[in-house]
Amino acid sequence: MNTLRLQGFGHQHITAQHKTTLEFTQENEVSPQGDCLVARSVDFDPAKMRSFMQHVSRVRITIQASDVMDTLECIPNPDFFDTKELVVRMSGVQTSRTVGIHATKSARMLNPALVERLRNPEQTVVILFEEAVA
Repeated sequence: MNTLRLQGFGHQHITAQHKTTLEFTQENEVSPQGDCLVARSVDFDPAKMRSFMQHVSRVRITIQASDVMDTLECIPNPDFFDTKELVVRMSGVQTSRTVGIHATKSARMLNPALVERLRNPEQTVVILFEEAVA
C-alpha cells in the first residue's frame, strides 16, 4: 500500500471552520482569516506528493495530534503541483494547490477534540496520505 507520512504543527490561529475545504501549509505563520488551515510548517515534497497522487485512485488522509485523530477520503488531483500548500476540497474544483477533490470532510467537520489540539503551536501533527481501498 502506498503511504506518505507528513509532519507539521498546530497554531493558535487555527479555527478549522471552513465548510468545504481544509488545508495544510508549509508556512510557519497562520492568519486568523485562514479558516480552512489545520496544520502549519508541514514537511512535504511537492514532487513526491504529485507522484503519489498520480498513482492512486482514492486517498485516505489521517490527521493525528497526540492521541486524537480523524480521517477523510478524497479523489486525488493528478495535476497537483504546489510548493507551499495542500488543499483538499469537497467540491470538484481543481487548481495546482488542490491535492484532493470530492472529500468526505471539510475543516469544519473534523473531530472537535482534534481541532482543540491543533490550536496548540507546540503540538506535533502527523498527516498520513494512504491509498484507500474501495
